[in-house]
Amino acid sequence: MVFGFDDERRQGERGEEEFLRHQEAQALSYEDYPTEQQRGIDALAGNSRIDIKTQSYKYVFTGNIPLEIFSVVEESKLGWFLDSATDIVVWLYEGPDGPDGDYWHTAYKMMVTDELREFITTNADLWKRSESRNENQYGTYHSVCYMVPVPAFPPDTLVPFDLTEPQRW
Repeated sequence: MVFGFDDERRQGERGEEEFLRHQEAQALSYEDYPTEQQRGIDALAGNSRIDIKTQSYKYVFTGNIPLEIFSVVEESKLGWFLDSATDIVVWLYEGPDGPDGDYWHTAYKMMVTDELREFITTNADLWKRSESRNENQYGTYHSVCYMVPVPAFPPDTLVPFDLTEPQRW
């Protein structure tokens, strides 16, 4: 499977815009906050550092959350799940109308803790590995994700929420 970097970026920007429209949060633009962005922090809400991941509608039906373990296999570069400085990852799944609709099918808050990282890596043999080829202006690289079923997450680490309802972060 090949992903276009620009397409992914546009999809991510739509998710971030929707999150910021409905939640009381401060956006951290790459231009103003490059260090935070490189550590996976898209927004601040309350005392929480938030990373926003936007998925296409078709991925709702896999029942899995993709946790990136390696972002550049060729360089053994750790993926965001192991290397980010975020406290919460917000997962947004587009509705059936995709980017043209004003509807988000599903939203989850994933609390990123050392305990969750240990649980995922300790149980690595339980998760399906997915490798993808990514292309951008600098070339082609491969990333690896563990596809973790939603029910497999420990209690209170992956919580569904309504994007349109303000949350306590």
